[in-house]
Formats: sequence, structure tokens, C-alpha cells
Amino acid sequence: MGRIYGATIVVIGGVMALGISAFVHWPTPPAAEVAPAWGQALSGINDAQAYLLPLAESNIFPARKAGSADAITGARAAYVFDVATLRPLFAKNEDMRVPIASLTKIMSAVVVLERLHAQDVVTVTAESIRVDGTKRDLSAGDRFTVGDLMRFMLVQSSNDAAAALSVYARERGIDFIKEMNDTAARIGMTHTIFKDPAGLDDTAHATARDLGFLIRYALRYEHQIFEPLREKTFVLETVDETRAITVTNTNQLLDTLEGIRGGKTGYTDGARGCMILLVQVPETRDTIAAVVLGSEDRFTHTAELVTWARTAFQWQ
Repeated sequence: MGRIYGATIVVIGGVMALGISAFVHWPTPPAAEVAPAWGQALSGINDAQAYLLPLAESNIFPARKAGSADAITGARAAYVFDVATLRPLFAKNEDMRVPIASLTKIMSAVVVLERLHAQDVVTVTAESIRVDGTKRDLSAGDRFTVGDLMRFMLVQSSNDAAAALSVYARERGIDFIKEMNDTAARIGMTHTIFKDPAGLDDTAHATARDLGFLIRYALRYEHQIFEPLREKTFVLETVDETRAITVTNTNQLLDTLEGIRGGKTGYTDGARGCMILLVQVPETRDTIAAVVLGSEDRFTHTAELVTWARTAFQWQ
């Protein structure tokens, strides 16, 4: 059973300074961060224990509504929180280390933004073709900008695009996987190990709570990461305009939930269905972030948790 949260959680005020601003130009790498208190505040609660804070203490918004039903989910692990206050709303096995499949690509995008230049041109090599052993997204000799490849990697979850960006970084003396893991450690993802840029290696792992840290950090690049993840489709062209690829979003919830600010899907045989989704709370400026891992029905489980949070809590 998951744990439901509805009362005062101590949050370090300085956390709010991070913001979720959009950038027209890619910023320089930020200074190192210290993991905020919210990541550890709930770690002492037994995972097997159902935990509901008294409604009488719910005087900080979002507050749990009296009489609201508890949430349940068939996902292996899940974590739902309010982005503005960082208050957890629901948690199930949030500290269980599991593979996260293509949710990895959010961190890959962060490394691209902080270590590469958007307008640089990448020539795709044979090393980056059909990296998952089955699907070919690119062809050797294709030339794309770094920014376009990153957008392709995110929206259609292209494994080849992730590989091409990693190879391009290596050619410039950048250890892409090391950068991913160093960034994870810097932002408080203390139970996370990345082993490839696409999330194909199921011996890598993270936790649902750690992915909350990643969401919070990646929102500083909302314009480059989460805005593209709202696109249903776009056309990707090579820099010489000799080839075009129609890119389709893998997120099936775009047509079913209102107020989506972005979402990322993931799936491997070991990870099963994974999902990150950010959805705005109606009639407010607040946003709910949901992480679902190890699901046999990731879209349904994610939609159920977001819908529950919207109805079980009040924001004003």
C-alpha cells in the first residue's frame, strides 16, 4: 500500500529559489547543489506502513480534503508531489532501486544542455545506429544539430539519438555517462546509477524519490526539455534538408489529460512501464509531478494518481 501525505512537511525555504524558468539560450552549467531536506524527511517511515497525517494538521497547501479516499496503484513504485512546495502527496516504495528505462533521457538532456551547444552539428556514425538491437531511428551520415537530436531523443524516445549525442560528446573529450552520474550525485539522487544515455541497461537503477530530484532540477530547463514533451508530432530535418523524419510523441496521455506540462515514457523488459508526468492543477498555477515505475499499465496508473491528487487535495 502507498503512503498518503497531507500535513506539514518542513521545506527549506531556499529550495524555492530554484524556480522553473524557461531560457531562450542554454545557460552555463550551474553551481553545485545540496540535496534539500524534503528528499530525506520521510525516509524513516516503514515502506510497508500505510501512513496518513491527521487532517487537522493540514494547514499548509496543498492540504488533504476531509473524507477523500486513499489512492492505490498497481505500479511497483510511485511518487507524487506538488512542484511548488515539494510536498509529497503519495508514495509507494519510493526508495526502492529499480531500472527506469527511457526516463534516463531526462538526465541525458540535462547533460546535453549543460555540456554541449545547441547549434553544433552532429554527424551520425554507425556506432549510433540500432543501439537497442532492433529499431533504427537514424542513418549513418545523417547530420543534425545537437538541439534537434535532443528533441528527437525526448519526444520519440529515440535510443539512436541518445547514442549519437553521447558519441558526439566523447569526440569532444566529454565522458557522457560520468557527467550523468556526477550530476545525479550533485542534485541529491543518491540512490541512482546511470550506465547508458538511453536507459537500455537494466542493471542501472534509480528510485521514484530520486526522480523527483531530477524533475525539480530539469524544470530549470523547462523550455528545452518539457515544452517539447508536450508536442504530439514534429518534423525533424537534417541540416542540409535532404531527409526528414516525422517524430511522434510516445506519451498517450497527451489527448486524455488536461493541463499537461510535459511527460516522459520508458519501457524495457526489466523496468516494465515507466512514466514521469507533470500536470497543472486546474484554476491554479500549481503543478503535480507523478513518477510511476514498474507498471504493467503505465498510462492508466499515472492518470489515476494524477486525477486522485487533483481531487483529494486543495490548493487554496
